[in-house]
Amino acid sequence: MGEFFGCYKVEILRIADARTRNPHDADEVLMEAAVAMYRKWPRLLAHPNPIALAQRILEAAIVDFYRRRARTAGREVSYGELSYAEMPTAASSSPATSPSRCGPAHT
Repeated sequence: MGEFFGCYKVEILRIADARTRNPHDADEVLMEAAVAMYRKWPRLLAHPNPIALAQRILEAAIVDFYRRRARTAGREVSYGELSYAEMPTAASSSPATSPSRCGPAHT
């Protein structure tokens, strides 16, 4: 497998880079495709045109990448958009007015 990637990694990465238009995304897609190729390694070697099958696996990884991004796009929140609940301070609650954890206050 290392020999295969040694020969074709540049070509496969070029395709991923052109399709994703971002080198970081292309690298992520390439790693996902590499895992899929590893799982299908005997089938890949037995194929009459292994580079064509590798490109097909890469195309499927690119589609999966964009589908995953579209699914999670509405759920992602940037750090600046996070809202935190205000924590009570000692001045805002006095022992006489706040309920006790052990039950009602005895006076």
